[in-house]
Amino acid sequence: MSEEDILKDGSQRINAFKEYALLNELPESDFDGITQLAATICQVPISLITFAVENRQIFKSHFGTEVTEANLDESFCVNVFDGKKRLIVEDAKSYFTSDTMPVAALNFNIQFYIGIPLLDSKGRVLGTLCVIDHCAKTITKAQLNSLELLADQVSKLIELRKMNQLLQESQNAYKSLFDENPDAVFSFDLNGRFLSANSVLLRMLNATIDELRKTTFARFVSMNQIDTILDAFKKAIQGEPQNYEIEILSPRGERLILSITNIPNIQDGKIVGVFGIAKDITEKQKLQENLSMILNNTMESFMIVDRNLEIIFFNKTAANESSQLLHKELKKGMHIFDLAQPDRIPLLKKLYGQVFEGTSKVTEVPIETETGEQRWFAHSFSPVQNENGNIDFVTITVVEITASKKAQIKLEKSERGLRQAQAITSIGNWDFDFINDQAVWSDEMYRILGFEPGEIEPGLPSYLKFVHPEDVELVRQVFKISSGNFENSRVSKHRIFTKSGIERIVYTESRYVVDTGRVVGMYGVLHDITEKHQSEESLRNSEEKTRLIMDASLDAIIWIDSNGAILYWNPQAESTFGWTKEDVLFQNLIEMIAPEYVKAEYISILENYLQRADDTFMNQLIEQKAINKEKTEFPIELTVIPVQQNDEIFFAVFIRNISERKRFSNELKMSEKRYRNLFFMSPLPMWVCDWEARFLDVNDAAVRHYGFSRKEFLQMSLYDLRPNTESDVYDDTISRVIHAGFFRGDTKHLRHGGTVIDVDLQSNEIDFAGQDARLVLAIDITREKQNERKLKSLTRDLEEKVLIRTNELNQANELLSYEYQQTRDSIIYAKNIQSSILHKDKDLEVFFPDSFVFFKPKDKVSGDFLWCAENENYYLVAVVDCTGHGVPGAMISMVGFQLLNQIVIINGIDSPSAVLTELDKEVNALFHSTTDSSSLDGMDMIFCRVSKKTNEFDFAGAQRPLFYFNAATGLTEFKGNKLAIGGAEYSMGDKSFVETKVCYEKGDVIYLTTDGYYSQFGGPNDKMMLKKRMIEQFNQVGTQEMALQNHQLRSFFQAWKGSEEQVDDVLVVGIKL
Repeated sequence: MSEEDILKDGSQRINAFKEYALLNELPESDFDGITQLAATICQVPISLITFAVENRQIFKSHFGTEVTEANLDESFCVNVFDGKKRLIVEDAKSYFTSDTMPVAALNFNIQFYIGIPLLDSKGRVLGTLCVIDHCAKTITKAQLNSLELLADQVSKLIELRKMNQLLQESQNAYKSLFDENPDAVFSFDLNGRFLSANSVLLRMLNATIDELRKTTFARFVSMNQIDTILDAFKKAIQGEPQNYEIEILSPRGERLILSITNIPNIQDGKIVGVFGIAKDITEKQKLQENLSMILNNTMESFMIVDRNLEIIFFNKTAANESSQLLHKELKKGMHIFDLAQPDRIPLLKKLYGQVFEGTSKVTEVPIETETGEQRWFAHSFSPVQNENGNIDFVTITVVEITASKKAQIKLEKSERGLRQAQAITSIGNWDFDFINDQAVWSDEMYRILGFEPGEIEPGLPSYLKFVHPEDVELVRQVFKISSGNFENSRVSKHRIFTKSGIERIVYTESRYVVDTGRVVGMYGVLHDITEKHQSEESLRNSEEKTRLIMDASLDAIIWIDSNGAILYWNPQAESTFGWTKEDVLFQNLIEMIAPEYVKAEYISILENYLQRADDTFMNQLIEQKAINKEKTEFPIELTVIPVQQNDEIFFAVFIRNISERKRFSNELKMSEKRYRNLFFMSPLPMWVCDWEARFLDVNDAAVRHYGFSRKEFLQMSLYDLRPNTESDVYDDTISRVIHAGFFRGDTKHLRHGGTVIDVDLQSNEIDFAGQDARLVLAIDITREKQNERKLKSLTRDLEEKVLIRTNELNQANELLSYEYQQTRDSIIYAKNIQSSILHKDKDLEVFFPDSFVFFKPKDKVSGDFLWCAENENYYLVAVVDCTGHGVPGAMISMVGFQLLNQIVIINGIDSPSAVLTELDKEVNALFHSTTDSSSLDGMDMIFCRVSKKTNEFDFAGAQRPLFYFNAATGLTEFKGNKLAIGGAEYSMGDKSFVETKVCYEKGDVIYLTTDGYYSQFGGPNDKMMLKKRMIEQFNQVGTQEMALQNHQLRSFFQAWKGSEEQVDDVLVVGIKL
């Protein structure tokens, strides 16, 4: 970029920062979450949101560094500002030369950098979202797409800031409009009672706001006006704005006439009340009555017509002349064209159109009487503006000019002829006689200056007193007698001040009167062109505003003529199609953007309208296909609007690229389809409930298991499954099921037929058909509960327990065989269920806020899981590696998770060695009830118990070690027993697990892992990582913050794995004590 461009961009950014108030406070939490997420997605230690202010780079948000600003010229980001596009540097050493290497790369050892520009709605580059690492790496397409989405989110946050600011300004403006309005402003509720009123209405009604809120407007008017008020109010709350007039008595007993406007108060698409404005028009009404009396007594015909060209007033003279000359009776509401000769109606339509645009008109109309006499009448048409400057009415004054017309005809034979008579109108004309030093002004000349005819002395000296000081010399030159061609007109447009001091703009045209070569006088016309001048200025401003709006539109806006030639092409059209304005102007639009196979459809839309006036596809939203400059086809929404100017037809074409919307729509349909498959094919009972526990949906498993039909379920709620004996406890459980974030707990359910079952109930929030709902899962644990009760009974012998477990296993095997095909198709659903049951990340974070979990399954579901709980004295944590991975591993993990709950939570066993011993017995009982010693079903694990009261922890391991890190002594590995839980060793009899106790210092770290992390193949020589490399990593990161440890361990694993397939489930848990 040139130095001039850089200065221009910098100035634009400073203006943008002022618009958005971006630098008012640093930092902000809205942005901090985005930088943290960007670092996580790209697996880098540092992420920044930066803004460029002059030569500085301000860090609005910084993750992974405490630096808050930098020199812009020394940064990577300066390249993003210069190029206005993203910058991807995967290896700085190979990307830059020694001459172009940014200083920041050397000072801060930056080897990897990605910067995405942050654009505002005007396309200005405000800053960057960037991620940084100290080592070279490769960015994936998914990571890059995610980073660009985050950058777009930052831009939207910036726009939201501006919208909130504008909303506040709008609210302040509304309050000012309400409180400072010179008219009475108020609002009603839907029952017609006052909600609010400004001080003007309170004074007008001599009431307080509290008194008004207890009543309606009907209290202040006479009985014969109540129907008018009620009718207007009913129409307003039906969405129709109303205007009407009523009379009230002021506090002093005076009659007040109010013009009331009722407007529906619409909020969130619903009418919630009515706004009202009451304007005191008493004086105006009196003036109108006096004016009506005056007009009825004038000798000139006078009428007023509205915008519908209907007569709303006429005086007696007009009525008499209409009856005598036209033989028509004047009536209010009569259309003005009913008085016109048919052949003059087209001309009158054009004339009234011009008058309603603000131009006064005077026409002369001949009428032939019954005796054959021709009489002439001058019709003067004048626009009447309302308070807002809009023209609502036109006054028509009719004066008979037969005598003057006859005189004019005679004057056509005079020296000045028809040319002079047409050049100079009778409005504002003047005549100077230089020989006799006399001046004559017409009445209109006086009125233009604000005087009554004859009120001041006519002549140039008088006129110059009212000319704007800056224009006096210009006017003098017009009236100066000079040699030359006396036949030429002398014209001037200048400013004057009226008697009341109002500035007006006038146009004057004058000519010399020459007698035998000597100038003896001048005559001319003065025309007040103020309104015309203002209209022209307003039109120019309106056209400029329209152009700015079209340029800023998010839609492509294109103007074409009737042949399809492009006349206007806005910036969004350039972005959508890739063609610049210079490329496409006067080219055929259809040839530029239409694929070959739809060109005929495009052409038919225009031809049907132009040739047959078929507007079927005009002003309609049409889905169609288009191509860009690169010939890439994409879907669009198209609207064509015909516009007629003079005798030509143009078309405004609005186009929006809907590719993203189509993609999102397809993804949404696929997502809904997956949800339905998972929900209905699940082997476990599931429901979707609303926030009052009513069933919105139910799967087939629930219908089978509970015995109610689907139709019956959809008329029930969770409360209908409540046994009579469980009312109080059950209601409390259901309240937590519906209102907790994630809930899991045991309760009882009533099946069809009266059978009561124990269930493990789990729920979480979901979006269902666009509304917030709860997904509820029920696992029948009736047999487990029965087993618990049986285990507590001393009368049950070992043989009976073995028989019960054998039956349960046979039933489980039968169920698994029956559900095999459905389970394989529902693998993603199984992952969600497993995640909701097994993943205890949030519980661990509650027990140990400074901790991390690195969990990476090999398949959709996992055989590794984390288990944690607490009791009065200890925090209990287990990391478990079940046989295999995928679905088999996940099934064993579910069993292990439930057995741990039973042993520790239900049976109250918390000694690590005792827990492992008891778990081994239970697993052997489930998986090795036969003499088949070849089965390897089992699990490796580490179980740790951390004291709440002392700085001690103890643990026991089944083929898994515990790693303990102390800043002074480094990493220590405590090996567990070389015995698995279950597995082939079951025949060895009861196993004994060693329990180890350790005293720790605050800040020490323990690591619990499965073997999946260091079993991974990869690295430079495609070998197994081995435990020693994992231990080296623990030693390197042991003193860092736990979030950085998690990041470093993940990065090392990913780098070692590279493109190799993951060989096992990975679970690493780090806890800072």
